[in-house]
Amino acid sequence: MVGALTVGWLPVVLALLLYNGIALALRWHLFQAGYRLGDGVVGAIARLSLPRQADRLRFAATALCGVAAGLLLLMAWRSGQPGHGSAASVAAGVGVSWLALARGVPLLPLAYAAMAVAVVAAAALGGHLLGGT
Repeated sequence: MVGALTVGWLPVVLALLLYNGIALALRWHLFQAGYRLGDGVVGAIARLSLPRQADRLRFAATALCGVAAGLLLLMAWRSGQPGHGSAASVAAGVGVSWLALARGVPLLPLAYAAMAVAVVAAAALGGHLLGGT
């Protein structure tokens, strides 16, 4: 949602199409491998070292979130609109989240906590989150 608010809907739709294209292709190839190899697919998948790859993807995702928060903060600061305080709050929240992920906090509980804080903050600000009236 933050991406749509900052850069428009087209990049968000393109990102979803790219993600789903990769996910569907991976599922199709794994389905074919499972059909072809039977129980041998378990050993083939184990050799892929997926936990190490997941750690790398997790680091890349947190770095991209940091970049997105920085861009949001920069755009709000350059616009001179009153929403720059809330953009700073978003940047601070991303920084705290990144530190929590780097220290091994599980992603799903952290995401739920972040959503709860965002809902409370939005309700407290009464629609002024992005400089609205």
